[in-house]
Amino acid sequence: KHVLPWNDQSAWCEMTDQFAERFDFDDIIKPGDAFLAGGMTWHAFAAPGHDMDALMYFCADEGILITGDALWENGMGFVWPTKGPEANPFIDAALATLNEIEALQPRCIIPGHGEPFGGVARALERARGRLHAFAKAPEKNARHVVKVMFVFALLDKQRMAVTDVTAYLAGVPVYRDMNEGYLFCDYEMLAERTLSELVAANAIKIEEGWVTPNMAA
Repeated sequence: KHVLPWNDQSAWCEMTDQFAERFDFDDIIKPGDAFLAGGMTWHAFAAPGHDMDALMYFCADEGILITGDALWENGMGFVWPTKGPEANPFIDAALATLNEIEALQPRCIIPGHGEPFGGVARALERARGRLHAFAKAPEKNARHVVKVMFVFALLDKQRMAVTDVTAYLAGVPVYRDMNEGYLFCDYEMLAERTLSELVAANAIKIEEGWVTPNMAA
């Protein structure tokens, strides 16, 4: 549904200032499907949360689970904040996916980012703790989204002039949505805070007026 018809929002391109070459598909994999790959049988499970349409793949014979962005060793893909007193459906879905992972009892997880890992119980505990904290503080969640998406943009662009960051955050819809919906600060302040927190987290560095990521794409 995101590919046909292709438009500026396909693959989140317009909203996030990302680029994806147009692509097509031959078939789809749905929750409950099974397929052979690498000489092993994999079963597809729904993994909503970060991406409400996401899947993860489990090889029961080997105890290997490919989680994508549903669970990393030290986190997971961000979930969108929501306003109001009602429960956040994205956080609820992400927590349900973590429960599914726990029920599968994988021996090893291959995440969408980072190295394969064991110690699944500890990773689940960390991810649940973060989700519960975000549920209580949507503005904290929104700040997290801004920082994650900005680092992702830097991985694509490789560097950005410090003097351009304020206008960049004000010009890209995902940052505007987070700021105008949850953070309510002027964009110069948003830029200063985002850069300082990312420097403190060692996610970026600033040298000679340029911002660059501290990790490889």
